[in-house]
Amino acid sequence: MRTSIRLGVLAIAAGALVGCGGAQIGSKEEAAKLTGVAGNKGSAGGGVMKLFQSAADANGAFTASCTHGGTVSAALVLSGGQNAGLGALELTYDGCVEPVYDDPSTEAVEREDVVFDGKLTVTMSFNVGGGSAGFTIAMKGRVDLGGAYSDYLEMDVEQTFGVVGSETGVAFSFTIDGTVSTSSESYTYDQESYSFMAEGSIRRNEPGA
Repeated sequence: MRTSIRLGVLAIAAGALVGCGGAQIGSKEEAAKLTGVAGNKGSAGGGVMKLFQSAADANGAFTASCTHGGTVSAALVLSGGQNAGLGALELTYDGCVEPVYDDPSTEAVEREDVVFDGKLTVTMSFNVGGGSAGFTIAMKGRVDLGGAYSDYLEMDVEQTFGVVGSETGVAFSFTIDGTVSTSSESYTYDQESYSFMAEGSIRRNEPGA
């Protein structure tokens, strides 16, 4: 009898632990930051292009290790979808662990690991001219989030990245257009601008700044 009671208590305790997950996405800015991490840092901190520095596997997919564990791979989409002929890629996040940083205006720059799992269809185009260079990534699909978050990103967005180095240490920025849905909200973006900071955080650029 005592044994069965103990097992019951352990089962309840285990269930309570399983139920304790990470936080839900709480704002439009937070969703944009996580979308930026998925699009740029989802391949060992170097963005989608980083994948192609690795060797293709037997299936023709390129795979890279993520910053703190797991992988992300890219395979050419050969059929299906209106953008297939434009070199669409399917990104697969498999336990891809990437650090996400807090608001850089706080006294300490805190970092929490987020686990990405899921698939995104991606198309890319390059933008050169006017003394600047950049590229646009269109991303559509869903990634589930673990670690610091217990939520998901269902996205249909375009992110345009550009180099904007300055004395503040900003390496580059991106604008986001489209929609991102989470478990609780759906957000629409219209040319909203963010910058990746030197220490790894992402900050929203104020309009007109």
